[in-house]
Amino acid sequence: MKIVVNARLMQANRRDGIGRFSYYVLKEWITIHPKVDFYILLSRKDDAKLLQGAHVHPVVLPPTPRHPILNFIWLELSVRNFLKRIQPDLYIGFDGMLVQGWSGRQ
Repeated sequence: MKIVVNARLMQANRRDGIGRFSYYVLKEWITIHPKVDFYILLSRKDDAKLLQGAHVHPVVLPPTPRHPILNFIWLELSVRNFLKRIQPDLYIGFDGMLVQGWSGRQ
């Protein structure tokens, strides 16, 4: 099973609110489900070291969304293309945003 998690708000240098929630929930899921491949979508290279394991695949996608337009580009182009490429069983967006251009397994 492949699960893709949008964890761009989970930052190495600053974890509060959604980022802290994302970190602790993912940490538990990774421990509880060792047979599930987790693809953790991030926007910064430094954040890729937060969660590790043989079945954890951190994926850093450009561009870094620091502006609403870049956030749209990151979500609707980079994330959508990644989802189409690997065809996950489940997509979770901790930030509450879904990819509009992706309709699941095709």
